[in-house]
This record gives sequence, structure tokens and C-alpha cells, in this order.
Amino acid sequence: MSIAEAIDTGKPVVIAFATPGVVGTGRPTVCVHGWPLRFHEWAAAYELGLPVVLSDIRQVPDNCWPSELKCRSRMHYYLADRQAAQRKPGARAILLDQEGYVAESTTANVLVYREHEGLSTPPDEHVLVGISLGVVHELAGRLGIPFMRRRITPDELRTADEVMLASTSVCLLPVVACDGQKIDDGRPGPTFGRLLAAWSELVGLDVAAQARKFATRK
Repeated sequence: MSIAEAIDTGKPVVIAFATPGVVGTGRPTVCVHGWPLRFHEWAAAYELGLPVVLSDIRQVPDNCWPSELKCRSRMHYYLADRQAAQRKPGARAILLDQEGYVAESTTANVLVYREHEGLSTPPDEHVLVGISLGVVHELAGRLGIPFMRRRITPDELRTADEVMLASTSVCLLPVVACDGQKIDDGRPGPTFGRLLAAWSELVGLDVAAQARKFATRK
């Protein structure tokens, strides 16, 4: 079964991870767990978009653990999303790095689109680089959309033409407001639509329709 077929049949997500294991054994402990994808949490967001909040919780710096490490400690994500929900129900949090630049959302990479420059995303060394971000980069190339990695200020995010979040489960979602301020006209933008359509073509299914299909699954 292909990845696309597995997704289209509503198969659960499967996660495998390893710990250092029992002290002194020299052997890691490998764990596998899974659950059904929670399509109901984001099915409507492809058309309506998501609000985000710039959190006071900062991205964990490299002197704590390397940014490229997919660490199982998600306390900073939990605290940031909890704060975001208190400020705006249904909002996702965006974390800044220690210098005050945009880093990433909780479990998602952040992309900013400006008509005069194309897509921008924070530099690799400041975020956990996701596979989905790589897909966006590939699709942008196919569509002729410039793509760059650079530092992004909070004001640049708030005043962008479009803002998007990329992650494995959702693929790509539009952000329509930041800290209560609308992004452009407060609706998903055309660049998001082009990228999502290209993603759907790439995997052989309609990504948004898939989420709607399984959102009411028992």
C-alpha cells in the first residue's frame, strides 16, 4: 500500500522513537505507538484558516538541545499552545527564538508569503526542519514561486500577504490572523490555494477533501 493509499483509507499515524535505554546496557529502547489522525481538528481550516498568537514561550535554544533534534520533550509547545488558547480559543501558538525572531509553530514550520519576494521561512539552524517544509520548497519551485530562508520579524509576519503552517498531519494550513490582527483580508490566500492544489496532485488525492471525509469518522 502506498502512503497516499494509506492516508485515503484513514489509517492511523504510527510513530517510532528510541531512548538511550537502560543505563549500562549500551542498547536503546525502541518504542512504537499510534492513533487515528484527528482530522476533525483541522478539516475546516483549509477554507476558514487559523488564528495564531505570538507566544511569550520561546523556542528552546541550541545550548539546551540542537534545533535539528526531534526531541520528545514538548513542554514548551504545550505551554505555548495553552497560552494561545487562553488568549484566543482555537488559536495555534508561534514561538520566537531567543533573539525575538519568528522560529516555528508548535509542531509546524512557519512560512510567510510576500508578493514582491515570494515565500520565506526561518533559517534551518533556528528550527526543527520538517519534511513537509521540504515538500513546500519543492512545490514552490514547480510553481515558479521564489523560496528563501531568512530571519523573520514578528511585524513581518503580521503584515505579510499570506502566512502558512506546514506539518506532516495537515500538510499545509493557512493562517488568517495573528494576535487578533487579520493577515491581509483575513481569508486563505491564492498562493496557499496553489500550493495545496499542487500538493494534492503530488500525492494523488485531495488533501482538504480527505480531512473533511474523515472529520466525522467514529
